[in-house]
This record gives sequence, structure tokens and C-alpha cells, in this order.
Amino acid sequence: MPRDLCTQGASAAGGFRIPAKTTVLSFRLLPLELKLGGLPGRRTFMTGRGADILCIGIDSASMHTRLLILERAGHTVTQARDLRQVQAACETISFSVAILGQSLNANEKMRVSDVVLKSCKSAKILELHTGLAPDLAHADEHLQATAIEPQDLIDAVNALL
Repeated sequence: MPRDLCTQGASAAGGFRIPAKTTVLSFRLLPLELKLGGLPGRRTFMTGRGADILCIGIDSASMHTRLLILERAGHTVTQARDLRQVQAACETISFSVAILGQSLNANEKMRVSDVVLKSCKSAKILELHTGLAPDLAHADEHLQATAIEPQDLIDAVNALL
């Protein structure tokens, strides 16, 4: 617990004195720290460039983790779990980035990307994949999800903005 040094004549250890007319200002900047899945957290500062992000996938745990990471980075996140939800979201919000989750198979990624390209014309596609090669060649960015860290996802999204 920090002490108010302005009202103390000396520190508890007797190490120094502050003159009575001296004002001490202390500022503490608190970065957002992400500690997910036991990985050591990296400091992520909110940027002024928050964007509307569409996360598409079927794995609830992965979707929730991405939501937390991106919201802490200052973005607004909408989730969709099927084509109907993707279509509805694209009709109401102008997304900057659509993230296709690694749990979608290659055929489903193709169908979803077609809907995104037709309905969310301004959105860029970030494909998350688990294999060595991406499933969706025409995506704007690819990120291998097997060793993904929170900052990697934020960096990939920010690169598309």
C-alpha cells in the first residue's frame, strides 16, 4: 500500500526528509496484461485505433479467448458461429477484419469467406490454421494457431487495419 509522502516528515526507515512545502506527484500507468493459458503475459497497451472485428468459429473456448484478447486491445468484437450469423452481422456492422477460426474445416472456411467477401466488402480476412500451410489461399493474412500467443493475434489484426 503506497504511503502519502507529502504528509510524512520522514520515511518509516528514517531514510529521507521531504520539506513541508514540497508536493510529490506520483503517477502509475497500468498496462493491460494478458495471462492466458499459463503463458507469460505480454504487456498490451490500448491503441486509439479500435476496429470492428468479426470472429467466426465453432470452438467456444477459442472464441472466448480471442474475444478477451481483442477487446483488451481496444477492438469491438462480434462473434458468429454459422453462415446465417455471419450474414446477419455483416448486414448490420461494417467490419474491418473477419477472423476465421482454426476449428473450421477448409470447405467451411471457403463458404464463410465467400459470404464475408460478398456481405462485408470492406473486411479483410485473417485465417487461423493449425497445419503448416493455410487452408484459404486468398485470405489477406494467415496465422498458425498451434503456437499462437495473444500478442501475435493483436499484431496480425493491427497489420490488416
